[in-house]
Amino acid sequence: MFSDAPRWGWCAFAAHSGLRGWVSVALNAWYKEFYDMVSGKTIERDSVVAKLLEFGWLVLPLLVCEPLLVFCKNRWGLAWRLNLVKRLLGLKRSNRGQVVVAQISVWNVEGSSQRIQEDSLRLVKGVTRLLGIGLDSATNLALFSGVLWQTKLCSPWGSSSSSSRSDTNGGGDPQEPTAGWLYLVCVTSCVFGLWVSWCLGSRLVVLENANQRIEASFRKLLLRLECAADETSAIEMQPMCDDDNTNGERSSTRDCASAASAQAAPFEEISLLSTHEMWTSVLGAVAQVLRHVQDNYRHLYKCWVRLSCFLGVFEQTMVILPYVLVSPWLVGSDQRDTADACAVTLGTMVATSNCFQKVFQSLNSISDHMVDLTELRSVVLRLQIFEARRI
Repeated sequence: MFSDAPRWGWCAFAAHSGLRGWVSVALNAWYKEFYDMVSGKTIERDSVVAKLLEFGWLVLPLLVCEPLLVFCKNRWGLAWRLNLVKRLLGLKRSNRGQVVVAQISVWNVEGSSQRIQEDSLRLVKGVTRLLGIGLDSATNLALFSGVLWQTKLCSPWGSSSSSSRSDTNGGGDPQEPTAGWLYLVCVTSCVFGLWVSWCLGSRLVVLENANQRIEASFRKLLLRLECAADETSAIEMQPMCDDDNTNGERSSTRDCASAASAQAAPFEEISLLSTHEMWTSVLGAVAQVLRHVQDNYRHLYKCWVRLSCFLGVFEQTMVILPYVLVSPWLVGSDQRDTADACAVTLGTMVATSNCFQKVFQSLNSISDHMVDLTELRSVVLRLQIFEARRI
């Protein structure tokens, strides 16, 4: 099914991700210079205007090229879906350019219309979205990992900022900035978050599978109720008959209905009795299934609450973590020349936090989109089963 996708679409995805990554790296360097400039005691208006114009020139290629690249990606998705649908339907072009049917065994497969119409659309949308996210994550990880690894900062657990400055003024041995430790903190945090999310979300898989079975039983019982209602309606209909007499005249409708009712009375009693018993048994089963549905959803929501609480706290903690680690060494840009080696300016802190967030989001993209990946895998599996049964 993936072979039906036009090859030129992959170039559009790669160009879009590469352009976004280049702009992100350029903006990260701009953040450092801009915030260093505005954090000083004296701020020149012309310098601020010049930096803002520079920001506009940096994002201009993205503003011009992104709509075109998005259009190419959408056009690629449409072409892929049309090719996929034509192959699933068994359509091909003859030598004269006319569309002919290559095989008719498609509609012998159960749920063929849903596979062809809905699952093909889900496949294209899922791949388009996840492919863009994956390429963006890989690009940011490749571009910002080196920047974050080479960033030299003093670790907060080595010595405090006050002790470092006192050692410098007193002639002691001050702490020296080291590179790589902030990158290790980012990777370790991502591994920890992925492990906890996996532990908290592992029960969700079991509950989701149980929920699908319970919902299937619920739909089956509702279908039985619908069938019982149809049978009751059929029994309540008055039978019609024709009685041809010797003179060729039709007998009265009242006599015909009374005669038919008298003949069918025993059978109606049995049918009504069986229908009533069916209603009673099915309604009892529905009530039992509803209790199972309530219990299963209660456990499912509890697991979702625990997982959502952890992810919310964890993601917000990772947003503020680089600022907490770097802020003890923060000084003004005008004090940079007289400060110790561990001092960092506001621009350095903002640029470092931006690098930290880019690397963290790239490494954590699998956890953030686990639901989308699971849904895409299920769509691919259904289409593979459909193709196997179609042949």
